[in-house]
Amino acid sequence: MTSFKLLFPIISLLLTILSSSVNSLNLGEVNVLIINNMQAPLTHHCHSQGNDLGTKTIQQGKSFTWTSQIILKKSESYFCDMSAGNLHGNFDIFETKRDFGRCAESNCIWRVNRDGLYLFINNNYALQYHWP
Repeated sequence: MTSFKLLFPIISLLLTILSSSVNSLNLGEVNVLIINNMQAPLTHHCHSQGNDLGTKTIQQGKSFTWTSQIILKKSESYFCDMSAGNLHGNFDIFETKRDFGRCAESNCIWRVNRDGLYLFINNNYALQYHWP
């Protein structure tokens, strides 16, 4: 019984240290790629709450990419305002909780078509958003 009384503060301290370090545990990173599959240049402005990627124009058949860190218990979302010709919309392109498990091999690959935005899931492009 005495040995347990001695071990209890040590175990308690270790659990406290472990739980505080888990809050900031880096689980890796995800590459987000946007491919312009339109017949016109695609202009986009992507940003998260703490990171503004600026306004960029992607020519037909070209792509734009960025990397997002995945931190346990921290959800990050990237929104992109996109336009091509007379099409315009704002899309939730990356959300940690939603996309961490569904993006193949830590790559979220988006293909922007005339009918909408497709995400590469399970070896296939699946329509996620129509243009508004």
